[in-house]
Amino acid sequence: VLIGGFGADTMTGGGGGNQFRYTSPAEGGPVFDAASSAAINAAIAAGGYDVITDFAGLGVPIADQFNFAPGFPNVTSTNEVLLPVQTTVSSNILGGTAFLFSYDTGGNTYIIYDGNGNNLNGADSSILAKLNGVTGISVQSAFDFTFI
Repeated sequence: VLIGGFGADTMTGGGGGNQFRYTSPAEGGPVFDAASSAAINAAIAAGGYDVITDFAGLGVPIADQFNFAPGFPNVTSTNEVLLPVQTTVSSNILGGTAFLFSYDTGGNTYIIYDGNGNNLNGADSSILAKLNGVTGISVQSAFDFTFI
């Protein structure tokens, strides 16, 4: 289990299945409103989030995983994760029931948390991690996530 903690970290898991644990939304980058692709791209440019250099098997069962601790609000099962990977955002993609989504741009995929399940308002989105070099995945697997 790799835990970056607060602040921007670079994590490399190595061989085998690795778990990257998040215990709080505060472990991500600065909060913003994920209402559009332009807003997300601006948050990407601002930085402040973790970089995972070797996340393996996004969208594939039994590979690297994200692990969310009990104190992480609104993310207790895959029911609260939007599994289709987004490449553009111009509407409320979360529908009030999902609080975590992925965004693919520039040859990388970003894991983004939204505190109220509505990416259009609240200025409570934050990028948790950049998956370096992970691109072209259309749907994540429920096995990409574990919850404790």
